[in-house]
Amino acid sequence: MHRQYLLKRGLDPDYLVRYYGIKGTMLGARWEGKDFSLRIIIPVKDPSGRIVSFQGRDITGDDSRNRYEAPPKDKVLANYKHMVYGADLAWNKDSVVAVEGVFDAWKLGPGAVCTFGTGMTKEQLLLLSHWKHVTFLFDPEPEAQKHAEEYAREVAMYGSDVDIAFEDFGTLPNGDKRDLGDLAPHELTRIKNELGM
Repeated sequence: MHRQYLLKRGLDPDYLVRYYGIKGTMLGARWEGKDFSLRIIIPVKDPSGRIVSFQGRDITGDDSRNRYEAPPKDKVLANYKHMVYGADLAWNKDSVVAVEGVFDAWKLGPGAVCTFGTGMTKEQLLLLSHWKHVTFLFDPEPEAQKHAEEYAREVAMYGSDVDIAFEDFGTLPNGDKRDLGDLAPHELTRIKNELGM
């Protein structure tokens, strides 16, 4: 089920296991009183590569379940919202592309980091300032773009050179705007080339 879910999303499960250390959980899996049944476990690492937290992404599509489940904050080494996902794979680079979600970071590969949504913490902003050049590539919705502009200014105040990349990926058949997760491999190659990845 986990492999099929990832393949359907246009992702290579073997690549994600090898580079990002993901795992799958079985039906009925629980941890510290939380339901982690039928989820993809996503390790969250600090820049040195040490696992400090994790998230569990639901693969069932059941609307009654949380899409993402995080462990209790007192049971992990660091709050995932104080981390920048993928920083360990890009720490030695001069530049990164900051995206909203883990799946977006996976689509772009090493050199893309995720902020776990459009709301960022001071700790995340400080981590982003490690890189000489930061490009924000948030979803095209006005609210996401507003956040990207706000955070770009803050990261620039720490001394990084910051850009905001706006991409209109068109719409889905139901009328929703497409995002990085909806792109085909040839479209992703073009975006990565434009971003210098």
